[in-house]
Amino acid sequence: VVFKTNRGSYSVEQISAEFEFKESRNPPHYFELTDNEFEDINDSRKDLVLTLEFVDDDEIKDLTVNINGHRRNVDTRDSTFTTNINVNNTQEGNNYIRLTPEREEVGIVEMKIELIRR
Repeated sequence: VVFKTNRGSYSVEQISAEFEFKESRNPPHYFELTDNEFEDINDSRKDLVLTLEFVDDDEIKDLTVNINGHRRNVDTRDSTFTTNINVNNTQEGNNYIRLTPEREEVGIVEMKIELIRR
């Protein structure tokens, strides 16, 4: 903070400053698929399954699930949500998932991404 004057003298006292910081409220979470894992998903030998466990508050959970730029809306009152992740939404190597609440904060107890044999 800088105070300047062209003439005269001034006394500046009792200054207060308030700062608001914007946090990254929805950081991405990363997961990796090896060559073999990606091949198993691509050949339909295994499913890649996303499971979200919510705080069981009987409220509506409205959020967008973004996997590598592919978005899907989740709107449920259930305490868990499970879905298969489309192989076209993933890639060999590094992948990301970002969960963005649409209305209010959504309490998530656990997020799992699992490979499950068919």
